[in-house]
Amino acid sequence: MRGLAGKLVEGTYLGPEPAGQVLVGAQLAADLEIGLGSEVLAVSQAADGATANDLFTVAGIVETGSVQLDRAGV
Repeated sequence: MRGLAGKLVEGTYLGPEPAGQVLVGAQLAADLEIGLGSEVLAVSQAADGATANDLFTVAGIVETGSVQLDRAGV
């Protein structure tokens, strides 16, 4: 993920210990109507079917030039 700091259009890049913070693609942020300081819930599933979730705060918005990343990147 090197180089994302240069793609930042709003906010700040993640620090050395970015616990609880995320960068979000610009189009995804627009679609979800979220911005800096917004809280987002991430839900994932392991191979064994176990689920996990956590709450994150948007620290920055990135515009990568990749439609896929900008629309879905967290």
